[in-house]
Amino acid sequence: MYAVPKSKASLPENRFEFHFPPSKRKYSIPHLKFIRPSLAQEIEPMRELQAVRHIINAYFPDEDLVAKFDDQEQFEAWVEAWKKASGIGLGESEASSDS
Repeated sequence: MYAVPKSKASLPENRFEFHFPPSKRKYSIPHLKFIRPSLAQEIEPMRELQAVRHIINAYFPDEDLVAKFDDQEQFEAWVEAWKKASGIGLGESEASSDS
């Protein structure tokens, strides 16, 4: 019988940490390849920024983190930083990012 290995999503090296200056409060979200599979399926038909909002809301259901961004340019820069830290973009698998 196959035993499903423990998820590595909670390991510090598999998470993207960020904060909203001047606050020092840290937030942490899994790198894209470590988001829940059910969530990956939900965002599949969505446009990129809509998908990111959906992911943020799924991981921070009690906070409106998207509202903490002052403008769209700032939000898009955060998305790019998260994708870069993740090593893959939305809609890519790890294998497709290696090609």
